[in-house]
Amino acid sequence: MLGFGDLLPALARIIEYKNPRMDGMLERLLSYYVPNRDTSLNECARHLPYFKTLKIFNASPEMRPELIAEYLEDWYLASRREPYYDSHTRDTSFNGYWSWEAAAITFLLDIDDSSYRTAEFYPADLVDFARRMKEEPSSQCV
Repeated sequence: MLGFGDLLPALARIIEYKNPRMDGMLERLLSYYVPNRDTSLNECARHLPYFKTLKIFNASPEMRPELIAEYLEDWYLASRREPYYDSHTRDTSFNGYWSWEAAAITFLLDIDDSSYRTAEFYPADLVDFARRMKEEPSSQCV
C-alpha cells in the first residue's frame, strides 16, 4: 500500500521460512503480488480477529462493504489477545489502533469504502494514498 509491492516476493520467502503454519489471510493478501500462494487455506495463525477476513475475500463484491464494516466494528474487542490490545493504557509510545488488514483488503479488492470510511479503526488515508499511487505510478515512494 506504500508503493513497495515489488519487495513482497522476498518478504514472502522470509514468511515461509519463519512460519511452518501458513496463514489464510496473509496468503490471500500476498497472492496479489506473489504468484502461487495458497489462497485455499481456511485458518489464520491468529484466529481472532483475522479469521473473519476470509469470508470477505470469498464474498460477492456487493457484500464486501458490509462485511468489512462488521469486521471493523468487532476488530478492537476481537484483538484482545493481541500484544497491542490496550497498549494506550501502558505504553508511552502509543500511536493509535489501526486495522491495517482492513485497509489492505479494501485496496486489493477495490471495495467502495464510503459506508465505513469513518469507522474508528479504519485508516482511510492509507487507502486513499494507495489508490493514488496506483493511478499515478510516477509518484512512487523513494
